[in-house]
Amino acid sequence: MKFDMLMGLPSPRYSTVAAMVKENPAMRFSYQVLELARRYPVSPEADRLTRVWAAYYQKILKGEQSPENAMASAADEWNQVLKAYR
Repeated sequence: MKFDMLMGLPSPRYSTVAAMVKENPAMRFSYQVLELARRYPVSPEADRLTRVWAAYYQKILKGEQSPENAMASAADEWNQVLKAYR
């Protein structure tokens, strides 16, 4: 499915999304799944964990960290957050 189409209809966000993806091609995947995704907090502190992941994802997009290092750091932070629930 193209990120600009949903059931054959153009997304109302197409022009904004297209401009963002053109400037930052790594964002394409996020917008491809955006129409299909929904938040499903299956763990405690889901909102906090999402914010941790998002912060490291931004570092990847900005080229500040490699994907491997950023996700390893995010995993470390997740483990610290989730320690209280183990």
